[in-house]
Amino acid sequence: SSVKFRVERLPLTGTPVYCISYGKLLTSSVLKNLHAVKRINFAADRTLRKITTRLSFSEILMIAKTFAKESGLLASKRVIKIIDAIEKRGGHATMIMLGEGVVSDIPFTGALKLTVSGLESQTAG
Repeated sequence: SSVKFRVERLPLTGTPVYCISYGKLLTSSVLKNLHAVKRINFAADRTLRKITTRLSFSEILMIAKTFAKESGLLASKRVIKIIDAIEKRGGHATMIMLGEGVVSDIPFTGALKLTVSGLESQTAG
């Protein structure tokens, strides 16, 4: 059976993105836990229904944070503390997938500033 995906470009070119990474979570270790996979899939189904091309970057971050919480992936106390601090300052943030890190729409201590590119990425397949 083949899975079909619909891809739509979001109008975010030039949007500043602030992020920090403390390390990665091994996808394979997460996927070996059947309870975790079921929880992630349930949260993903709910989340995908909320995504449209009319979302702002801040709205995307809020949806992604809800997914991270509902899926059980958002567990790092350090990451939760940074997200809370960003939100108290009026920003929006979530964890990076899959890793111990944060992505935000406002600067925060230690963050690297990046910009969303309009270029299409190419991956080896």
